[in-house]
Amino acid sequence: MQVGKYNFMNRIKVLIFLLASFLIQACDKIEKVDTPVFDAYLEKENYLVGDTVDIKFKGDPGFITLYTGILGNDYGFKEGRDLEMSYLMNFDTQVLDGWQKDQLSILVSKNFDGDYTISGVNKATWFDITSKFRMLKPQETRVYTTSGLGDITSAIFEDKQHEEVDVYFAVKHVVKNQNLQSELDASKKNIASLNRVRGIAIQKVSPVSETILYNHASFGWKLFSTTNKETDRATLFPTYIELRGNRLAANLSAETEDWAVSGKMSFSRSVYAGPDWGKSIKSLNDKRLNNYKISYDKPGDYKITLVAFNSNSEGRREIIKQLQIKILPR
Repeated sequence: MQVGKYNFMNRIKVLIFLLASFLIQACDKIEKVDTPVFDAYLEKENYLVGDTVDIKFKGDPGFITLYTGILGNDYGFKEGRDLEMSYLMNFDTQVLDGWQKDQLSILVSKNFDGDYTISGVNKATWFDITSKFRMLKPQETRVYTTSGLGDITSAIFEDKQHEEVDVYFAVKHVVKNQNLQSELDASKKNIASLNRVRGIAIQKVSPVSETILYNHASFGWKLFSTTNKETDRATLFPTYIELRGNRLAANLSAETEDWAVSGKMSFSRSVYAGPDWGKSIKSLNDKRLNNYKISYDKPGDYKITLVAFNSNSEGRREIIKQLQIKILPR
């Protein structure tokens, strides 16, 4: 009996030893991560927009991640990127009757101190951005006409130093002596037009999106005039600004100004867009990948990056291949 018990215990010890050896070998096998054997190449470097770009592969790594070099999928920005912003303004104008030219101007200031009076605006420095828009001429048409989208980015960030800028916008309306002869028609007096400006808005534009940053109501307009302006000849409405000159004969020779000035408005030169991400085109359970096809819809120079790697819970080994490509207009 003792001999049988002894043999039984020996068998148990042998089984435990064999199991331990197997587990050790299995763990060693799991922990070992080989550097992948991998290469990528193209048959040519130049393609046209819309062409198929066939990337050829050599080797069989467990995983392949592709970066095409386009926005959002660019290996050079895998740690994150800032997107430069552009700001576009537009509005509609209506000009009724009258003969005076250049009554309306669109202005922007960085040092206006919030003193909404004629003396307050005269203390500030204002940059004229009127030339960025289509402005109606007297007698041109009686219907509302769009200004088109004017790029005001350079006016906002004129100093090129600050990332965050606060500015004020103004619609300035000037009426000159209405008793003089019109420059446009010698048989007419220099009568001022009725001017309306509606729907002023600013779009925020990045390479990946366009949004309305400010609409007409969110400008927070305040309207004021020189003291020689007749009452009720300049009015703020919820969706537009109406500006007219004096109408009484005794006041026609007076030169007047109206100012519609916004509240303080904030702008950022750029916005953090986070990291660009690669596209997984092969995983461990996929069969060997010999090639992969892509195309581009915009001309330019691109850098294709392929990250080939082997990985498990204990580690990762990778190899990176980059291919320069030029996409030409079709």
